[in-house]
Amino acid sequence: MTLYPRILICACIALLMCLSCSRRPSQEEMEAQTLRWVDKWVRLYEVKFPGITITNLDQVYRGLDRAYPHSVHDELKPYGKHAGFKTSFFEKYVFFPLGNTSHWAQGEVAYMNAQPFPLREGNGMGRRLVFRNSSYRYHTMSEERVQRMLTEDGLKPLPLGTISLPPPRPPEPEIPFHFRIQEKFWRACGKLGLGLEATANLWRLAVFSPILLLGLLGLWFWRSRHRRVQDEGT
Repeated sequence: MTLYPRILICACIALLMCLSCSRRPSQEEMEAQTLRWVDKWVRLYEVKFPGITITNLDQVYRGLDRAYPHSVHDELKPYGKHAGFKTSFFEKYVFFPLGNTSHWAQGEVAYMNAQPFPLREGNGMGRRLVFRNSSYRYHTMSEERVQRMLTEDGLKPLPLGTISLPPPRPPEPEIPFHFRIQEKFWRACGKLGLGLEATANLWRLAVFSPILLLGLLGLWFWRSRHRRVQDEGT
């Protein structure tokens, strides 16, 4: 075997070893991503129903005629007791009455995680909060600071009220075969603890490496045959 296929094989092995060391996103990162997504719908609700006090996410989604977020529900469930809800994703956040200000927030506290979750690097438990003054701000606070804020500023979140049970999942449309293979591949990588970027790189490697390898092998056979023809002609 000539140099080119050997280089490709070594590069593939090295990339696989690097990808296998990629860490899985922490729950703190997942919480930040989820809150940014949720906040989009909360703001839209506030524009559509100005001055209406929000009690829970069920109210927001019903007001905007949004379907239950089954995909987010499933992404958070593997965190177990720290997922932040038992039955419905709509249990995950608690809201504060309009105008509840805090010196910790230097403005108004809009809503936060109903339950604390583990922070990165062994920094204990904490919550993700949304503050509102001239603009919206997101901040992660330790559970100790959250409790001090609630006590010192006399804040109390609104009761969750009535939250409907999650509806059954709608029937999934027929998925083409290559998409089903890709979905299984991504799920397998997720179970191995690979992050999204690492999984995407590994998928590209799995798809394009055989094509590149076949091309290099074809070039190697062609050069070998061409060399034999030259040798036979001399």
